[in-house]
Amino acid sequence: MDILESNNKLNELATLAASHKLIPFLGAGSSIKHLSTDWDSLGQELAHDIGIAYTNNIEVAENYEKVRGKKNFCEFLKKKLIVDQYSEDKDIAPLIIISLGVGLVYTTNQDNVWDLCAQKYGRPFKKIVTLADLGNSRPGDLLFIKYHGDLDVPESVIFTNTSYDQRIADIDHFLNIRMRSDLLAKNFLFVGYSFRDPNIIKVFEEINAAFRGALPSSFLIAYRYSPEMEELNKKYGIIIIDPVKELGGAFSIEQSFEMFMSALCRRTSSLKLSSEINEMFRPSVPPSHPIVTKYEIEGVEDRIRKAPTGEALLFFRGTFDAVSIPEPFQEKVYNLFLTLAQKCINRELSDQLRGAAFNLNLELKYGIEVLAAVTATAQFRGREQGVLDLFLPVVKRVHDKLRPFCTARAIELLRNWSVTIDDTFRRHVTNWLEGYNELPANAITYIKSQVDYAWAGKTPLEHPFSYWTRLGHKTTFGTRKSFHDIQKDLLSLLPKDLCKPYEE
Repeated sequence: MDILESNNKLNELATLAASHKLIPFLGAGSSIKHLSTDWDSLGQELAHDIGIAYTNNIEVAENYEKVRGKKNFCEFLKKKLIVDQYSEDKDIAPLIIISLGVGLVYTTNQDNVWDLCAQKYGRPFKKIVTLADLGNSRPGDLLFIKYHGDLDVPESVIFTNTSYDQRIADIDHFLNIRMRSDLLAKNFLFVGYSFRDPNIIKVFEEINAAFRGALPSSFLIAYRYSPEMEELNKKYGIIIIDPVKELGGAFSIEQSFEMFMSALCRRTSSLKLSSEINEMFRPSVPPSHPIVTKYEIEGVEDRIRKAPTGEALLFFRGTFDAVSIPEPFQEKVYNLFLTLAQKCINRELSDQLRGAAFNLNLELKYGIEVLAAVTATAQFRGREQGVLDLFLPVVKRVHDKLRPFCTARAIELLRNWSVTIDDTFRRHVTNWLEGYNELPANAITYIKSQVDYAWAGKTPLEHPFSYWTRLGHKTTFGTRKSFHDIQKDLLSLLPKDLCKPYEE
């Protein structure tokens, strides 16, 4: 993606998106691969069903509605446009738009692909079809405005010449009023529109009419560029972006589109998270949403490759702190954590990683590995004169009784990293091995083999097994607090009025 690092159009869009000033407007191309038909085939089926010759989709739809009625027309469309599940391997636009973290999306589509994508990734968008829907929305709600209606509300559907003409004439329709309000200080980003859609001109005539001939500055990311796109630019002042051109013509249409959109997502995430970190306790923009996507993970991967470790750790935490991580991505997130652990070469970085581990939501098997990785960074903490370093990392779901096992795993990681273990690390190990004798015999065997390796060098420190045997395995450090006790203590220190409200 280096070719897009300094791309002016990409950075302009990302800056707008990060400031919540970009409103995606989704067309048919954003979901077409999920559907059982394309628009031409759909029109032909409609014509065949009522026994007329096929002309164009809008005209055929007009005739179908006159013959069968609007309710039956919508039932026909449901069979073609309503799918059971969203698949990331088909249409990527919905997932990328979700990953931008925006709180308002428009569409002219009547399918349910976006709805399923939002549901799958835990984004509670409220569908707006009727005036009542809008009236029932609350400040801060994520809104999905179906500008051409929804098939469950037949009277709202815009699909025929008559319905288009009626909407164009009704410039004070409640959705037009809402749209004008939304765009007072924001910009549309049209995605999934091309001149293969027979209604494209009507769509832009309709939106332009709503603004009384003065459509605000908007952008259109072209999947398939054509000369007609330039005409659109001239007529409506829409800035056309051709991903193939922006990537120097080195990739196919599909690759260029996905690469540009993915880069937009990463750049937006970077800008937004920087803003959130700067205003951590009183954000002026909405915080990141609770479930991460693969594009947000790719953004972290990119930052770890390119940025200093401290900056990469902040980016990691801005993305993964206290959020849900879908099961298919957990191993990848752990591997990113492991990479950062290897880069933690001093006490400050180790402490940052400990905070990241504390707030990371992973399954137990990965939680154990995370605890082992952050434990291993004790090797790089150094020893300050007169300072007692009680380094005790904590990871959710990992019970303190598993700490001896995680300590042994940390030693194994240091061996894999070809790190020579010294007394800086050994001083911690003895404390961490408290209670190892309560574990199963095979675990004790594994722990002893790793500890023996750690004590193989010259050291004045007593072997931990000898130490705890001599003490009769009785603790000298008192009762330790669990994760939940620590979490409760930290929450009690936070100000009661942490964030000010915001509205998209």
